[in-house]
Amino acid sequence: MKLNLKWPALAAIVLLLGLAWWAFARAAQPAAPRNLDDEALEIGAMLRCPVCQNLPVAFSPAQLAGQMRQVIRQKLEAGESREQIIQYFVDRYGETILLEPPKRGFNLVAWRGPFLVVLVGAIGLYWLLRSWTRTPPPPPPDDLPSVSDEEVAAYEARLVAAIWESKDKEDLRS
Repeated sequence: MKLNLKWPALAAIVLLLGLAWWAFARAAQPAAPRNLDDEALEIGAMLRCPVCQNLPVAFSPAQLAGQMRQVIRQKLEAGESREQIIQYFVDRYGETILLEPPKRGFNLVAWRGPFLVVLVGAIGLYWLLRSWTRTPPPPPPDDLPSVSDEEVAAYEARLVAAIWESKDKEDLRS
């Protein structure tokens, strides 16, 4: 029985074209105008509170964080960009004020280290599994004892006799 895949393929193509058209239409729409409060909240979420360690300025209850939020809002009202405001706080408090370390210098270890660890672990796991599944090589022929055809025939005869003897014993038990 031959399957007719023409209609499902056509439906998939139409669906993909529709999704692409929708995505391009969404991307072409202008972004909604942002208000200063949203922008101040985003900038505050990028800065670490100097008083409450590991809390962003936007959500810290400390008085200093409140003052920093006011400075951020004043600078936004003055027309400064996000980068200028962040640089203002970095100049005053150092790079430790940033919740995300900058992607340069020694901080690259924090950004690229996990990927490197996963890569090295995957390579190590590959080599380990490869060594487990590899069969050991057969011993060289020189190390094998030589067995004559007469010895093989005698062994086969003893084996057959032992099998028949055990079968006879089983028949007697039944």
